Amino acid sequence: MTGVRSVPWASILLILAVWILSHLFFSAQIFLLPLSVLSAFLLSAAAVIHGVRWLLRREPERLARLKGALLQVLLAAVAVAGVVLGSRHLFRRVERTMQPVIDAAEAFHAKTGGYPRSAEEMVPAYLLRIPMCPGNGKRPMYLHKQPGDSPFPGFAVGRDGYSITCYTVVFWKYTYDSEKRRWFGWD
Repeated sequence: MTGVRSVPWASILLILAVWILSHLFFSAQIFLLPLSVLSAFLLSAAAVIHGVRWLLRREPERLARLKGALLQVLLAAVAVAGVVLGSRHLFRRVERTMQPVIDAAEAFHAKTGGYPRSAEEMVPAYLLRIPMCPGNGKRPMYLHKQPGDSPFPGFAVGRDGYSITCYTVVFWKYTYDSEKRRWFGWD
């Protein structure tokens, strides 16, 4: 063949042999794991390069369609990653913004033996002002829970407690449950 390099089969077989041997010697696997990962990556890269070269020789129009499809998949992946990372960023902002309300409710509970019935009961003794939700700029929903209450999905039924809810993205809510001591999202 002129102008087109042939596949480096010797290199590919050597990489494959090292990869297989690294799995056979399981006692030394901790030392060979990086080599195994590297050889698997190199083998995959060699296969992709060979496939692209083969497509270039055989069917250039098919390669153009493949490039277009790969670009669409890449753009969709970037969009999904942006939505997920943006949501996580917003959730962290809600957690940071509402932490003073949680601290004030816990301080109220430590002093009085019960949680406040409304967020306003904590102002100004425990909280200077009630912060606004970062997602929509509105006040959070503070709900006092009685034993046995379960006002929304995901809440634990049990002892006295409270929940703080902020709307984040459209109808998506992000809620802190005092009984579980954790945040969760729900719709």
